[in-house]
Order: sequence, then C-alpha cells, then structure tokens
Amino acid sequence: METYSKTIAAAYAQFMRTGDPSTAANPWPAFTNAQRLTMIYDQTFHMATDPLKEEREVLLGQGEEPVLINTFRERGSLSFGNVM
Repeated sequence: METYSKTIAAAYAQFMRTGDPSTAANPWPAFTNAQRLTMIYDQTFHMATDPLKEEREVLLGQGEEPVLINTFRERGSLSFGNVM
C-alpha cells in the first residue's frame, strides 16, 4: 500500500509542478481524442484505450455531440425546469 500511495503522490506532485503526471517509474502519455489513453489505478497501474467507451457513447449520443448541446441547437436555449 505504501508503494501505491507513493506512486499516486509522485504523479500528482509532478502534475502540479509541470502539468504532466508522468514520472520515470510511471510514464503517462498525453491524452488524445483519437486514442483516449487513460491511466487505470487498480491493483497495478496501467494504460487502457477508451476504457469506458460504451458508457461515453451512451452519454454523448452514440459518438455525437452531447445531448445538452444538441438540445441547445434545436431549441436555441436550455431549460433545466424549475430548480427552486
């Protein structure tokens, strides 16, 4: 558990210093929409390509723009109902 904590702390510290969470022990490639590489913190640290693709596509309307943006374009405004 100590190694796990130190690895995460090192990535956060590196990110705060440089904007890049990569460390010598834990390289972290830049995110791109084409690959959607995501760091998975689990029993081991590893990169996964678009690990929540199915969930993301549902939320975004099967790869289209988010539903909220589509609603705005169709109606010309957003309505969140009575929030009071």
